[in-house]
Amino acid sequence: MLLAAVLAAIGSACAHLPSDGAELQPGVEPPKKSRVSLRLSSGVLPQGGVGLLWIDSELASTSGKAKPLVSWEDRMLPVFALPAGSSRPGADFFALLPVPHDALPGIADVRVTSGEGGSAEAASISFRIEERVTEAERVRVKRRHAQVRGRARRTAVVAPPVRGALTRLYDAISEERLWSESWRLPAPGEITGVFGAKRVYNSRVQGYHLGLDIRARTGDPVAAPAGGRVVLAARLFLTGNTVIIDHGLGVYTNYAHLSRLKVRRGQLVRVGELVGLAGNTGRSSGPHLHWGAVVHGIKVDPLALTQLWRDFPLETPG
Repeated sequence: MLLAAVLAAIGSACAHLPSDGAELQPGVEPPKKSRVSLRLSSGVLPQGGVGLLWIDSELASTSGKAKPLVSWEDRMLPVFALPAGSSRPGADFFALLPVPHDALPGIADVRVTSGEGGSAEAASISFRIEERVTEAERVRVKRRHAQVRGRARRTAVVAPPVRGALTRLYDAISEERLWSESWRLPAPGEITGVFGAKRVYNSRVQGYHLGLDIRARTGDPVAAPAGGRVVLAARLFLTGNTVIIDHGLGVYTNYAHLSRLKVRRGQLVRVGELVGLAGNTGRSSGPHLHWGAVVHGIKVDPLALTQLWRDFPLETPG
């Protein structure tokens, strides 16, 4: 009789357990399926690199009234709607992740919040920041360019008639993407100066080289790597004749030490269009092209940016 009672108790308990495919009993909540899913273009990004984050959310609206919020450390990152028919099915939005050149190596977490009020949900995704190892680059320049002081320091950022404007240029973020093609290099020469290297001017360390130097002769053509709008074409103290192009989405590129400017402010340029001629103006040790890139106000490796758009062009199929 004792055995029969034990078997009866076990049977009663098992009757309350759901079998495969059966519904849970009342009072037992099923696990919630996340309504926000995230994907990264790469799980490893170097210092000065750029990543793409795709966001699929059932709680957001592509109308712009309820975009997801993306944060990394203490920064809020702009979010853009993917065009209809995008080559990335299953994603409604994307964000660019520019990694500062001095970001600490290790694991970084990006947090996304989607929805409003009590229906909001949060999700996160991690990636690893890889240290960029480079050798110091030693450069001999004219004495007046070696140490920037006094009036030269005040005009080093930008010279008249646009003094004070350069620091605000990169803050403007357009929702419109001004390119539709794969990115190219602005000049065909050998890379002679890499991104992130310590710069030693006349035996004195003065920061980092936050761009690429491309070998060129004075007068060699410099072309736009992609479509965009010229937001600056002027002669500056340190970078000499300089062109800055806004490509949209908070992506900018700049071209320094030019011998001649071939575009004007406000001009729309197409990929491959001439923007200037290489030269040796400003703080320069010889003819070459300095090519820089800025994403959301952070200087990044222009080669990394070019490769990103080659791998993930964000095109809309026709």
